[in-house]
Amino acid sequence: MRYFFLWMGTMNRIISAIREVINVDAVLDSNAIVIEEKKVRNTGCNFFGLDGNSGPHLVIRLDSEKVGRISNYLNPHCKNINRACDGIVFLSYNNKGYIFFVEGKSENTTGAGVQLYNGLLFVNYIDSLLRKYKQVSIDSLEKRFVIFTTNAASKRTTKKRKIKPQPWDDHLHVFLLRCNKVHSLKTLDLDS
Repeated sequence: MRYFFLWMGTMNRIISAIREVINVDAVLDSNAIVIEEKKVRNTGCNFFGLDGNSGPHLVIRLDSEKVGRISNYLNPHCKNINRACDGIVFLSYNNKGYIFFVEGKSENTTGAGVQLYNGLLFVNYIDSLLRKYKQVSIDSLEKRFVIFTTNAASKRTTKKRKIKPQPWDDHLHVFLLRCNKVHSLKTLDLDS
């Protein structure tokens, strides 16, 4: 039990440090871990989320209209360089810290791997800032990649049969989950 409280203190410190370096307009303040998609056109994927975290969490929206692109210092005409996943979720579950890179897609998941990988590059940069200025690191948090899509099959899960990540481009292993639904973390095989 003592380890649990030590871990929660560490996760609270990590989240507090991230809040200090991230633009406040990119942070979603909510008890739920749900991201709503922009309604530019009806893509079929209106929202997606995760449920069941056992402690503090932080959701960063990388496609926030208030914030804009990942970096205004990068060439907007360079292919794929400014594409990022919809969100990054920092949370604790079963006494472990996780970073979830999440992307919502309709039927066409083309380009999602690039977006997830660019989110990882962004987090690596944030980790560098945290190490330098806040004496905190997020490098030890487990990284998981999720694409929420209208194509994902709804699979029945049990304690023994959980959803496993699948190989994806850019050497990522990605959970494919159905969008327009909030998924319980206990249905995911996070040890894969």
